[in-house]
Amino acid sequence: AFQLQDDLLDVYANQDKFGKKIGGDILTNKKTFLLIKALELAKDKTAEKLNSILKKNDFVPEEKIKEVTAIYNSLNLKELTTKMIDSYHEKSLTYLELLSVNDEKKKVLRDFAASIMKRDF
Repeated sequence: AFQLQDDLLDVYANQDKFGKKIGGDILTNKKTFLLIKALELAKDKTAEKLNSILKKNDFVPEEKIKEVTAIYNSLNLKELTTKMIDSYHEKSLTYLELLSVNDEKKKVLRDFAASIMKRDF
């Protein structure tokens, strides 16, 4: 859940709140969940355009980020990723409750999980 959220924030976060440059993963063609899912879901002209963008070595960084983000938006990847984040987070809490440890120790882990899931867009 944390990694998916990090990937999502790299594309959609407010740069001032996030604390790092937005779109770094896009610029390096990093194989994030978003990119892998886009390659899986894109069809026809969208797939051609995405593959063309990924193959370019000479590009304007802001334009590449804008074009790839537009493809992600057209494939509803923000919503899909958010649902997966929520699902993994809920599963982690379910598994945490199954552990045979003191409830006080579980609370520390629950609080930690909640704190890392509250990163803002």
